[in-house]
Amino acid sequence: VIGTSFGPVILPDAINSSRDWMLGWFLAIISGVLFTANNFFVKYLNVDALEMLLIRSGLQTILIMIGLISTRTSFLPPTLKDRILVILQGIMSGARVFLQFACLSFMPLGDALTLVFTEPLWTIILSKIILKINIGWWKMMFGLFLVGGMVLCIQPPFLFNPAAEMNTTAISDPIENNTAINDLSPAFNVSEDSTIFNKIKDISGIKYVEKYVQDVNRILQEERKEEDDTNDNNDELPGHGVKYFIGVALALSTAVTGALTNVIIAKVEGASSSLMVFYSGLGGVVLALAFSFMDPDNRIVFNVGSIGLDEWLILVILGGSGLIGYYSMTRSLQLIPPTTVAVLRALEIILAYIAQGAVMGEIPNLLAISGSSIVMFSVIGFAMEETLLSCYNCY
Repeated sequence: VIGTSFGPVILPDAINSSRDWMLGWFLAIISGVLFTANNFFVKYLNVDALEMLLIRSGLQTILIMIGLISTRTSFLPPTLKDRILVILQGIMSGARVFLQFACLSFMPLGDALTLVFTEPLWTIILSKIILKINIGWWKMMFGLFLVGGMVLCIQPPFLFNPAAEMNTTAISDPIENNTAINDLSPAFNVSEDSTIFNKIKDISGIKYVEKYVQDVNRILQEERKEEDDTNDNNDELPGHGVKYFIGVALALSTAVTGALTNVIIAKVEGASSSLMVFYSGLGGVVLALAFSFMDPDNRIVFNVGSIGLDEWLILVILGGSGLIGYYSMTRSLQLIPPTTVAVLRALEIILAYIAQGAVMGEIPNLLAISGSSIVMFSVIGFAMEETLLSCYNCY
């Protein structure tokens, strides 16, 4: 089972032996580029998460429904158990898409995708709890690596104390730390009405020093106030502000929801991947409409006329490009091994950070880059488990 933001892809037992490796690699890379571009433009254009969820899921539902009708595939699995599980995974898949879009509004793109890619960690945890599957030493090792990478990326303040780090690198404030200037100020308040003192100030030039100190203090106070306001409003930087950690919660919820979806799919016995993708789209449509009715400011339900033609065009293009990416990945899984596709998908993190730095100007610090690299290589390690262990056993 390969989980995607559009829904699960269940590989057939027999994969075509005459694989076109070049086409498979090309399609896998194209799917990663399209998925990353989709997330990037949702963030860059500040697209509403519910609007994007409704259009994307609606297109997905309509296209898959046409395919099911043309192949005369039943819209319901044969057993009651599978029907319940398929509907449940559809709702969970819709929630996963919404959470992924929502987290992009609160945190940088690279950090968001890094946390979303921790899904294998939560999958093995939930598989152990729900499916009672034994977890080998390989998964445990890379699971610990994922936890470490996730911590380095998030940089929780109770471990890293970003405020203290900022203080150690900041230039000391002359107003608070320069005792020479502070000790000089009281001298100007002594007997300023005295004629003798005024004459001394005129002769010695102290009045010019006094004016200079007052001007410096005023300028420094204004600059410090502007810097404090900037730091208070800068919620995009890791470790700064509540907004970032709301995004962290949403991104991790995306990973956990995707993991729970994978566990549910593992218990389904008589449903095709096309049918489950159809219910994934339908679940997204239901959730989008339900959440829209709860929001009185939602434009789709209460003021659809306010959505301009250009906005509809953007929503349709983003939804369509995501579907093309999903098809490209599904087709690549039939041409090259799933491990290769998983490795190429992990490169989405690199693409996300490149777009984040080059276009948005959000440069992550060294710890965040290190954490994201660990997460990426851990995902690759999970994907390569069977291949590497089989090679090791050969020797």
